[in-house]
Amino acid sequence: MKNIKFGLLLPIFLLVYANSPAQNFRFREKSISTIFEYSVISEFLPEGTVYQPFLPLLNFAFTVLKNPKKGNLFVYIEPQYNPVWIVDREREISDKKFEAGLNVGIRYEYKIWPKFRVFGGAGSGPHYISAETTLQSKGFIFSDNLFLGIKREIKNKFFVGLRYQFRHISNAGLKQPNEGIDNHFTVIEISKSFNK
Repeated sequence: MKNIKFGLLLPIFLLVYANSPAQNFRFREKSISTIFEYSVISEFLPEGTVYQPFLPLLNFAFTVLKNPKKGNLFVYIEPQYNPVWIVDREREISDKKFEAGLNVGIRYEYKIWPKFRVFGGAGSGPHYISAETTLQSKGFIFSDNLFLGIKREIKNKFFVGLRYQFRHISNAGLKQPNEGIDNHFTVIEISKSFNK
C-alpha cells in the first residue's frame, strides 16, 4: 500500500509545485541524461530461470532549491521501455519479454571537487511487465529504485557518471502472486546540464 501512495502522490506534488507562482521562480539547472542500466545481480525465479532486464533510459531533471551552495535537489522523470530476458542458464536459452512505464523521483547532488559530483536518490512509478512467473504476476506493477553514484564534468556541462542502483518491482498486493522481483544494476549515464 505504501508503494501505491508514493507512486501516485509524488507526480501530483510535482505538478502542483512546478505550476506554483513562487515569486517568478526559475529552475537554476535542468539536465537531460542517457542512461544504460545492466543487471549484475538478477532475481532467480522458482522455474529455474533468471529475470535479466536491460534499461536504456532517458532522464529529464530539474532543480528544486533556489539558492544552493555546493549541492542541489533535483526532481526527475524517466519514461521507460525495457527489454527483459528470462534466461535458463543450464539450457542456454532465453525468452524475451518487456517492461514499460514511468518513474518519477528525487536526486540530491553534491559538488566534492570542481568537476566532480556525488549523488543519491530514490524513485517509483507505475509499470507493466509482460513476464509471468510463480513469483510475480504479469501486468501492472510499481518499480521502486534506490541509487548512489558519482559523475564528472568532461566539457561544457557534459557529464559522465557511474552508479549502483537497487530496484524492486511488485504490485502492492493488487494481484497474486506478488513476491516481487529484485535486481542490482551497474549504471552508466551521460548527461548535459543547462544552467539558468
